[in-house]
Amino acid sequence: MKERLPGSASRIRRDVMRRTLLICAFIASFAVVASAAVSAAPVTPIYNNIPTPLPGNLPSWGFEATGTQEFGDRVGFTTTARRLVSVTQTMSSWACQLGHWYDADCATTPGATFTHSVTMNLYNVAGTAPGTLIGTKTQTFVMPYRPSTDPIHCTGGRWYDGTDCFNGKAFTITFDFSSQNLTLPNQVIFGVAYNTTHHGYTPMGETTACFIAPPPSGGCPYDSLNVALADPATTLSAGTQPAPNDAYQDTDYSSCSNGAIHPFGLDAGCWTGFKPATEFIALQCHKGDGDGDFGDKDGHKHHAKFHQDSCGNGGGEVADDDDSGKHFQSTSTDSATYNSSADSETMTMVGTGLDDGVPVGFTMVAVDYHGLAPAIYTLTLTNGRTFTGTLLNGIVQLQ
Repeated sequence: MKERLPGSASRIRRDVMRRTLLICAFIASFAVVASAAVSAAPVTPIYNNIPTPLPGNLPSWGFEATGTQEFGDRVGFTTTARRLVSVTQTMSSWACQLGHWYDADCATTPGATFTHSVTMNLYNVAGTAPGTLIGTKTQTFVMPYRPSTDPIHCTGGRWYDGTDCFNGKAFTITFDFSSQNLTLPNQVIFGVAYNTTHHGYTPMGETTACFIAPPPSGGCPYDSLNVALADPATTLSAGTQPAPNDAYQDTDYSSCSNGAIHPFGLDAGCWTGFKPATEFIALQCHKGDGDGDFGDKDGHKHHAKFHQDSCGNGGGEVADDDDSGKHFQSTSTDSATYNSSADSETMTMVGTGLDDGVPVGFTMVAVDYHGLAPAIYTLTLTNGRTFTGTLLNGIVQLQ
């Protein structure tokens, strides 16, 4: 297979080297994550266009070669998990410690890396254009140089992974959004942004040590850093592609019409089969709320009020007053679990609190039958006091 460039080399109107970079960066050959849960709520991929297993390299879009500042896509989500945990972006490194891929003299110490800052921007969708900013994250990542030229197994200065030959090396970077408490809409437009010597929103410039280093230096590695692309027709395993022929970018001259796009916006019509290899991971959030009177089989009554949000910042709370005047108030929640069946939702909260001012542990269980039967509420304290009752009036809502 070929590492192909969407569009033609005529888009590049710079010096000969830059034209060479663009042509080679997308026409050379190629073959065939993880995030930590921020709470007890389960995490799930809600969009995934990253091939598994990740091949040695993928088609890619190079910012220095194409005059690009920001590049991305419009994606859709179909699951109810929307509290964003992370976004993983596949990149492609064509950088060499010594020499260059296009001179077929690339030399890299095995395992050698460089660092560079990359930004992930998330936008609302306004028609077909990027709308207001939902969230943004900039992180500095450790990135690999591509391996050395293998003249025994490969031609054209490519490296060998034991099966196939490549010019670039695919790898992933993961942006941690877990602290931002972002709830995503049904669709977003995202953009990847980073700086190179001459491009990006704040170009690195020509005075950096890597730019002025004499041969055999490999130059500035970020000038050989690309955003990796994959074909959703064969790779998409979660989410949807609302605009399968389009991409989004801020570019000086490399749009589908061979012109500029400023600011970051729609680039329509020439991206079929070449979409960013990206994954969104989100939390499946659950909420439990109750406020009402409950009665047991012996005629005793309790008024209970509780709240828990598995994606919220707080741990939840429980308050209980019985008909004899006793009062329980939770002070902390250690865990909250949710279980679903065909006709009900069950929430179990465990923690500590004060029963008439005395410290105790508690377990509270609520069952919501969604109106098919009265909700059930159970409170069990470590001092031996316990109550189970059905809802007489008020609400219990688990979701």
